Amino acid sequence: MNTIYKILVVACAYAVAGGLGSLFSIPPEFASSIWPAAGVGLAAALTYGPRIAFIGVYLGSIIINGLIVYIDSDSLVTHSLVLPSILSLGVSLQALVGYFIISKLVTLPIRFVNQKQTLTFLIVAGPLSCMVSTVIATAAFIFTGTIPLSEIPFTAFTWWVGDTVGTLFFAPLIIVALAPKKVINKGRRLQVVLPSLIMFLIVSWFFAGSREYQHQQKNRALIESSYNLVELIERQSELTKNKLLALTAIYRGTKYVGREEFATFAAILFENDNSIQALEWVPIVSHAERVNYEFLAQNEGYSDFEFKEMSENRELVSADSRPLYYPVYYVEPYEGNEVSLGFDLGSNKERKAVLEQARDSGRQTASQPIKLVQKEKKHPGFLIVSPLYEHSGFGIPDNLKDRRDRISGFALGVFNSEEMVKSALNLAESKNIELLIEDVTDSENPIHILSTVRHLNETSNTLQVDVAGRTWQISISPNDRYNLLSRDWNSWSILIVGIILAILLQAFILLITGFNESKQEEIEQKTKDLKKARKEAEDASQAKSDFLANMSHEFRTPLNAIIGLNDLTLKTELTTTQQNYLNKVKSASRTLLHLINDTLDFSKIEAGKMELEHTPFDLNELLTKIEMLFQHAAHEKNIQFNVQKPSNVLTQLIGDPFRLEQILLNLCSNALKFTNQGSVNVSVSATPVNSSSLSLLFSISDTGIGISPEQQKKLFSSFKQADTSTTRKYGGTGLGLTISKRLIELMEGSITLQSEEGKGSTFAFAISLPSSEQPVSEPNQKQPPLAEEAGYIESLLNSDKPLLGLKLLVVEDNLVNQLIAEEVLNGFGAETVLAENGKIALEKLKREGPFAAVLMDIQMPVMDGYETTERIRENPAYKDLPIIAMTANAMSSDREQCLKAGMNDHLPKPFEPEEVARAIVKWINAN
Repeated sequence: MNTIYKILVVACAYAVAGGLGSLFSIPPEFASSIWPAAGVGLAAALTYGPRIAFIGVYLGSIIINGLIVYIDSDSLVTHSLVLPSILSLGVSLQALVGYFIISKLVTLPIRFVNQKQTLTFLIVAGPLSCMVSTVIATAAFIFTGTIPLSEIPFTAFTWWVGDTVGTLFFAPLIIVALAPKKVINKGRRLQVVLPSLIMFLIVSWFFAGSREYQHQQKNRALIESSYNLVELIERQSELTKNKLLALTAIYRGTKYVGREEFATFAAILFENDNSIQALEWVPIVSHAERVNYEFLAQNEGYSDFEFKEMSENRELVSADSRPLYYPVYYVEPYEGNEVSLGFDLGSNKERKAVLEQARDSGRQTASQPIKLVQKEKKHPGFLIVSPLYEHSGFGIPDNLKDRRDRISGFALGVFNSEEMVKSALNLAESKNIELLIEDVTDSENPIHILSTVRHLNETSNTLQVDVAGRTWQISISPNDRYNLLSRDWNSWSILIVGIILAILLQAFILLITGFNESKQEEIEQKTKDLKKARKEAEDASQAKSDFLANMSHEFRTPLNAIIGLNDLTLKTELTTTQQNYLNKVKSASRTLLHLINDTLDFSKIEAGKMELEHTPFDLNELLTKIEMLFQHAAHEKNIQFNVQKPSNVLTQLIGDPFRLEQILLNLCSNALKFTNQGSVNVSVSATPVNSSSLSLLFSISDTGIGISPEQQKKLFSSFKQADTSTTRKYGGTGLGLTISKRLIELMEGSITLQSEEGKGSTFAFAISLPSSEQPVSEPNQKQPPLAEEAGYIESLLNSDKPLLGLKLLVVEDNLVNQLIAEEVLNGFGAETVLAENGKIALEKLKREGPFAAVLMDIQMPVMDGYETTERIRENPAYKDLPIIAMTANAMSSDREQCLKAGMNDHLPKPFEPEEVARAIVKWINAN
C-alpha cells in the first residue's frame, strides 16, 4: 500500500507540474519554455527509487498529455493516445537514466554538501538525461507526422532546453524540500528553498509581462493589417458602385442610348479594372414588346438573338411567355459574355428578387454570391443592380407605388469577386495573412465567397463590409510564415536566462550551505565527547541544584508555619516580655529564611541566573540589624561583637540590601563561629566617588583560630573549609564564603583575606553603590505602591480591611498553612473557603462560587495545583478569575511553570501578609 501511495503521489505531482509548465507556453509555436515536470521525475527517482518513479511519471505524463489531446480534439480515442504514450515512455526513461547517471557518480542520497555532488548534477546528470526524452519525442513527432520536418530542429532544441532548465532548477529544489531532517536540516532547507522560489516568482513575473506585451504587439499589428485590408475592399466596392452609377447616368441624361453608345461608355469604365466581368442594360419588356425587341437586336447583327432562360438541364432555351421580361439587352464586353445576351433575369427567382429589391429601394443592390452563366469561375461572382425610372431625371420617386409604376430598366454590373479584392489579397500575401470572405447577410446561412485560409485559429480577427446592401465578413488570421517570423524569442530568452540565473543562484546557495553543513557535522563529531563530558558535569550540578531546591522546599513549609503562627500570636494580647521574645523570633525566622534562600542563590549562581535588585536602602539600618542578630550569640561566647558605622556620610544608597546583608551574615557568622575569645569587629568606611555614588570598604576581623596559607588557597571553593576537621567541630556547609565571593563579584567588587594561624583573620570587600536622594521607609512603614498599583489599589491597601467583601478560595493541603491563610485573609476582611486538594477545589468552585480569587498551593494529593489551574482555565467562565500560587516551590523555574499553567502570579512561602493582600487587590483590579 505504501508503494501504491508513493506512485500516486508521483503521478499527481508530475501532472500538476505539467500543468504548471503549460503556463509557460508561448503560442503558437513554443509548446512550453520550461518543463518543471522533468525535475519532478528525476527528484522522484532520487527520492523514492527508480521503479516507483518510472510508473508514477508514466501515469502522470499520460494524464497531462491525454488532457492536452482531449482539449485539442474534444475527444479521446485509441489512436489519439499513441503519441501521448510514446512521450510518456520517453519522460519515464529519462528519469531512470538520470537516476543511474547520478547513482554511478555520487553517493545517494544526494545531499549537495560538496562541490562534486552539486557540479555533477548540474553539468552531467541534468543535461545528459534530458537528451532521452528529446530524442524519443522528436522521433515520435516524425513518425506520427505531428510536426513538419522543417520544424523538427526548432522543436528538438526548445524541448531539450525546457526539460534541462526544468530539471536543473526544480529537481534540487524538490529534493531539498522533501529530504528527511537527518539528510538536510531545516535551516538549510529554508535557505535553499525560499530564495529559489522568490527568484522563480520574479522571473515568472517578468516573463508573463513580456509575453503579454509581445502578444499585444502581435495582435496590434494584425489588427492594423486587418483594417488596411478591409479599407482596400471598401474602397474597391465604392469604386465599383460609382462606375455602375455613372452608367446609369447616361440613361437618365438622354431618352435613348444605342448599342454603340453603350459599348463606348462601357469601354471607358473597363479601363484598369479587371473586377468588372460585364456591364449590362436590362430593360423591362412586356410580352407584347418582346417581338419588337428581338427583331431590333437581330437587325443590329445578332441574328440568333431571343429572350432566353435556363432549363432544368442547365441549358439555355427560348424563354417561356410571361407578362414581363428582364432581358440582358446590351452586354459589354460581348466577347466572353455571349451566352448572357438575351438571358431573361426574370426567369431566375434569385436574380429577379435582386432586381425587385433595387426597384423598390431605389438604391444600388448587390446579389448574393452566384455562379455566373458566362463561364466557369474559380470563385463566385456577384451582381450589382442600379434601377432607372421614367421621367425622374436624376432623382428617385418618393413612394413605393411610383417606383414600381415608373421603373423602366436596370444598369447591371457583373463582378468577379476575386478580382475585386485582388489588391487586398496582394497586401495579405505580403503580410503573411490569410483571408476568408463570406456573405453573412443571412447570419444563419453564410455563403462562401473566397478563402486563402488553411486553418483558422483563435488569433483570427473578423470585420464586416457593406457591399451594396449585402454584408461581407472578412476573417483574417496569420499563416505559418507569419507565426514563424513573429516567434516570441524575447519572452523565451527572458524566461530561459532568468531560470539559468536562478539555477546558478541555487547552485551557489547549495555549495555554500553544503560546505557549512559538512563543516558543522565535522565540528559536531569532534565535540561529541566534550558534550558528553559537559553533560555529565551539568547533570552533577543539576543534581546538586535539585537537592538544594528540594531541601529549600522542605525547610520553607515548616518555616511558613513558624512565621505565620508567630505573626498571628503577635496580634494577640501579650506582655512586653512576650512581645519582645516573639519579635526576636520573628527577626530570627526572617534571617533563617534568608539563609535558606542562600541555598537557592547558590543554585542560581551556579546556573548563571542570579540577578541583583536596585532598590533604595539605609546602610546604617542594615548594620544595626546585623549587630542585633549577633549580639546575643557573642554574649553567650563571652566575646565582643562591635559594629563601626560610617560617619559624616549619607548612608541612603541604591543596591541589593538583601544580598549585601547575606554577605555580611556569612562573614560575621564565620568570624563568630571560629572565635572563642577576644572580639569580632565589623567596620565600614565610605568614600565619595562622585556626587552620586560611594565606594564602600567592609572589614570583618576576628581573633579566632586563623587560616594557614595552604588552606587559604581553597577557602572560596564550594563545599570547602579551611580544615575538614573544622566541619566536625564547628559545623557548616562551606557554601557561605563561595556565595559571598560570587555576590561581591556580581556587584563588581572584590574580596580579600589576611590571616595568620592562631591570631585571627580579616575579610575585607569593596563595592561601589549609587546614592539615593529619597529617604528610606521605616521597617513598619508601608512601602510606596508600584506605578501600576496607584490610585484605587493603593487606597484599598492603606485601609484596615483591603479585602473586605471578597470571597476567596484557598487550596492548601497542610492544616497549619490552612489555619494561617484563613486567619490572615479573614483579618483583611475577606471570606475564606478552604479546599484540601485540587479535586475538592473544583467542586467548591462550582458549588460555592463565585469567588473573587483563588490562592493555589502546588504540591497536593489527588490533584496538584498545575492540573487544577488547567482544569479551571478550560471553563470560559473562569478565564479572568485571578489564580495566585502560594507555594514553597521558590525557584524561578517554578514561577515560570505556574504562569504557563495559567496562574496570574507566584508568591513563595513564607510570605508576608501584606504581599498576599497586594497581589489579590492587584489582580482583581486588573481583571
